[in-house]
Amino acid sequence: MKRFLMTFAVGIGLIATVVGILTFAHSFSLLTETQRCAVSIAKSRWPAWIGCTMAAHENLAGGLIGGAGALFAAWLAYMMTQEQIRRSQNDAREAARLRTEEKFNERCSELDSLRLARAYLRDFEQEFPNIDARTPGNHFALLLGELHVRARVYLSESASEAPYGFGLQIKTVMWRLATMAKTAYEQRLEISMSSSAGAFETDVREAIVGVRNVVENLSDRIPNLEKQIAILRTQLDGFEADAKVLSEVSTIC
Repeated sequence: MKRFLMTFAVGIGLIATVVGILTFAHSFSLLTETQRCAVSIAKSRWPAWIGCTMAAHENLAGGLIGGAGALFAAWLAYMMTQEQIRRSQNDAREAARLRTEEKFNERCSELDSLRLARAYLRDFEQEFPNIDARTPGNHFALLLGELHVRARVYLSESASEAPYGFGLQIKTVMWRLATMAKTAYEQRLEISMSSSAGAFETDVREAIVGVRNVVENLSDRIPNLEKQIAILRTQLDGFEADAKVLSEVSTIC
């Protein structure tokens, strides 16, 4: 609407300019009374006076009308160009917003996956308190066998799909522990009768420490991902439709 009013105003201004120049030229030109369209502008008949004046000054009227038409055409071309630039800028901004929103949702999904994986591993690791302590016998091997009976040694499907290679690490360490847990349960009598820690107990300890290492790596990665999400959220705030964007994007963060 604003552009239409501006275009209308420019058109009226050009018409007024042409009429004004013709009026000035006709009023002060050296013409006889018979050649004049009226004794004075006040006594002239509108709009017949305009036609008469144009006829009396054909060359001037033609030049003024042609010039005004060219200026108006140039104004329309300028407005169209500005509109195309504005649309291109809006399209580019919308594309950037969509890319940022997509990346924001992706990072939030990754963060959620890493948090779930860490919680899953921590829950399992807590079943083995004091893993670094020198406990007698095959304490942790027997404990692993008990967890097998309680179905506590399992691979979480969501954790196995964790991004940045953590899923593969979790699969590897938990598959190893699940195999050890089954062996510990099947050989629990033999293991319990041994008074000293053997190679199997050492392997169990190493596997559990491996779980703890994955947890520590996850804990190192999560803050970095949280910073990326904060930056992306700030970028989303910079867009014109930031309120709408933030209401539609994932809320798992």
